[in-house]
Amino acid sequence: MVINGLIDMENLPGMGKAKDFFNYTDNIGANLKTLVENITTFNNYVLHPHLFIRFVWNKVVAASFDVCIVIALAGILLFICGNKKGRNLTIGSMTAYYLIKCLSFL
Repeated sequence: MVINGLIDMENLPGMGKAKDFFNYTDNIGANLKTLVENITTFNNYVLHPHLFIRFVWNKVVAASFDVCIVIALAGILLFICGNKKGRNLTIGSMTAYYLIKCLSFL
């Protein structure tokens, strides 16, 4: 059994607009919080550039295997097709990956 109040507040004139207004202001608060967090992160990277460089370097290290393996396979295919520079491309790709991994441990 549902007990309703004396006045049904949901059906009063203007209550739908009031709900929309409060939902909109709640969204503004969430958006402002996200904006402030993004500005804080940007200011942190501007004031401490080593953090940004470290962030970019970590992304390079994470993507290096995939990129180098694709380049090495392309070099092998070129070498099989008769292009002698494909061998240099494969060796260069493996060397670059090795150097990236060595530098990532520093």
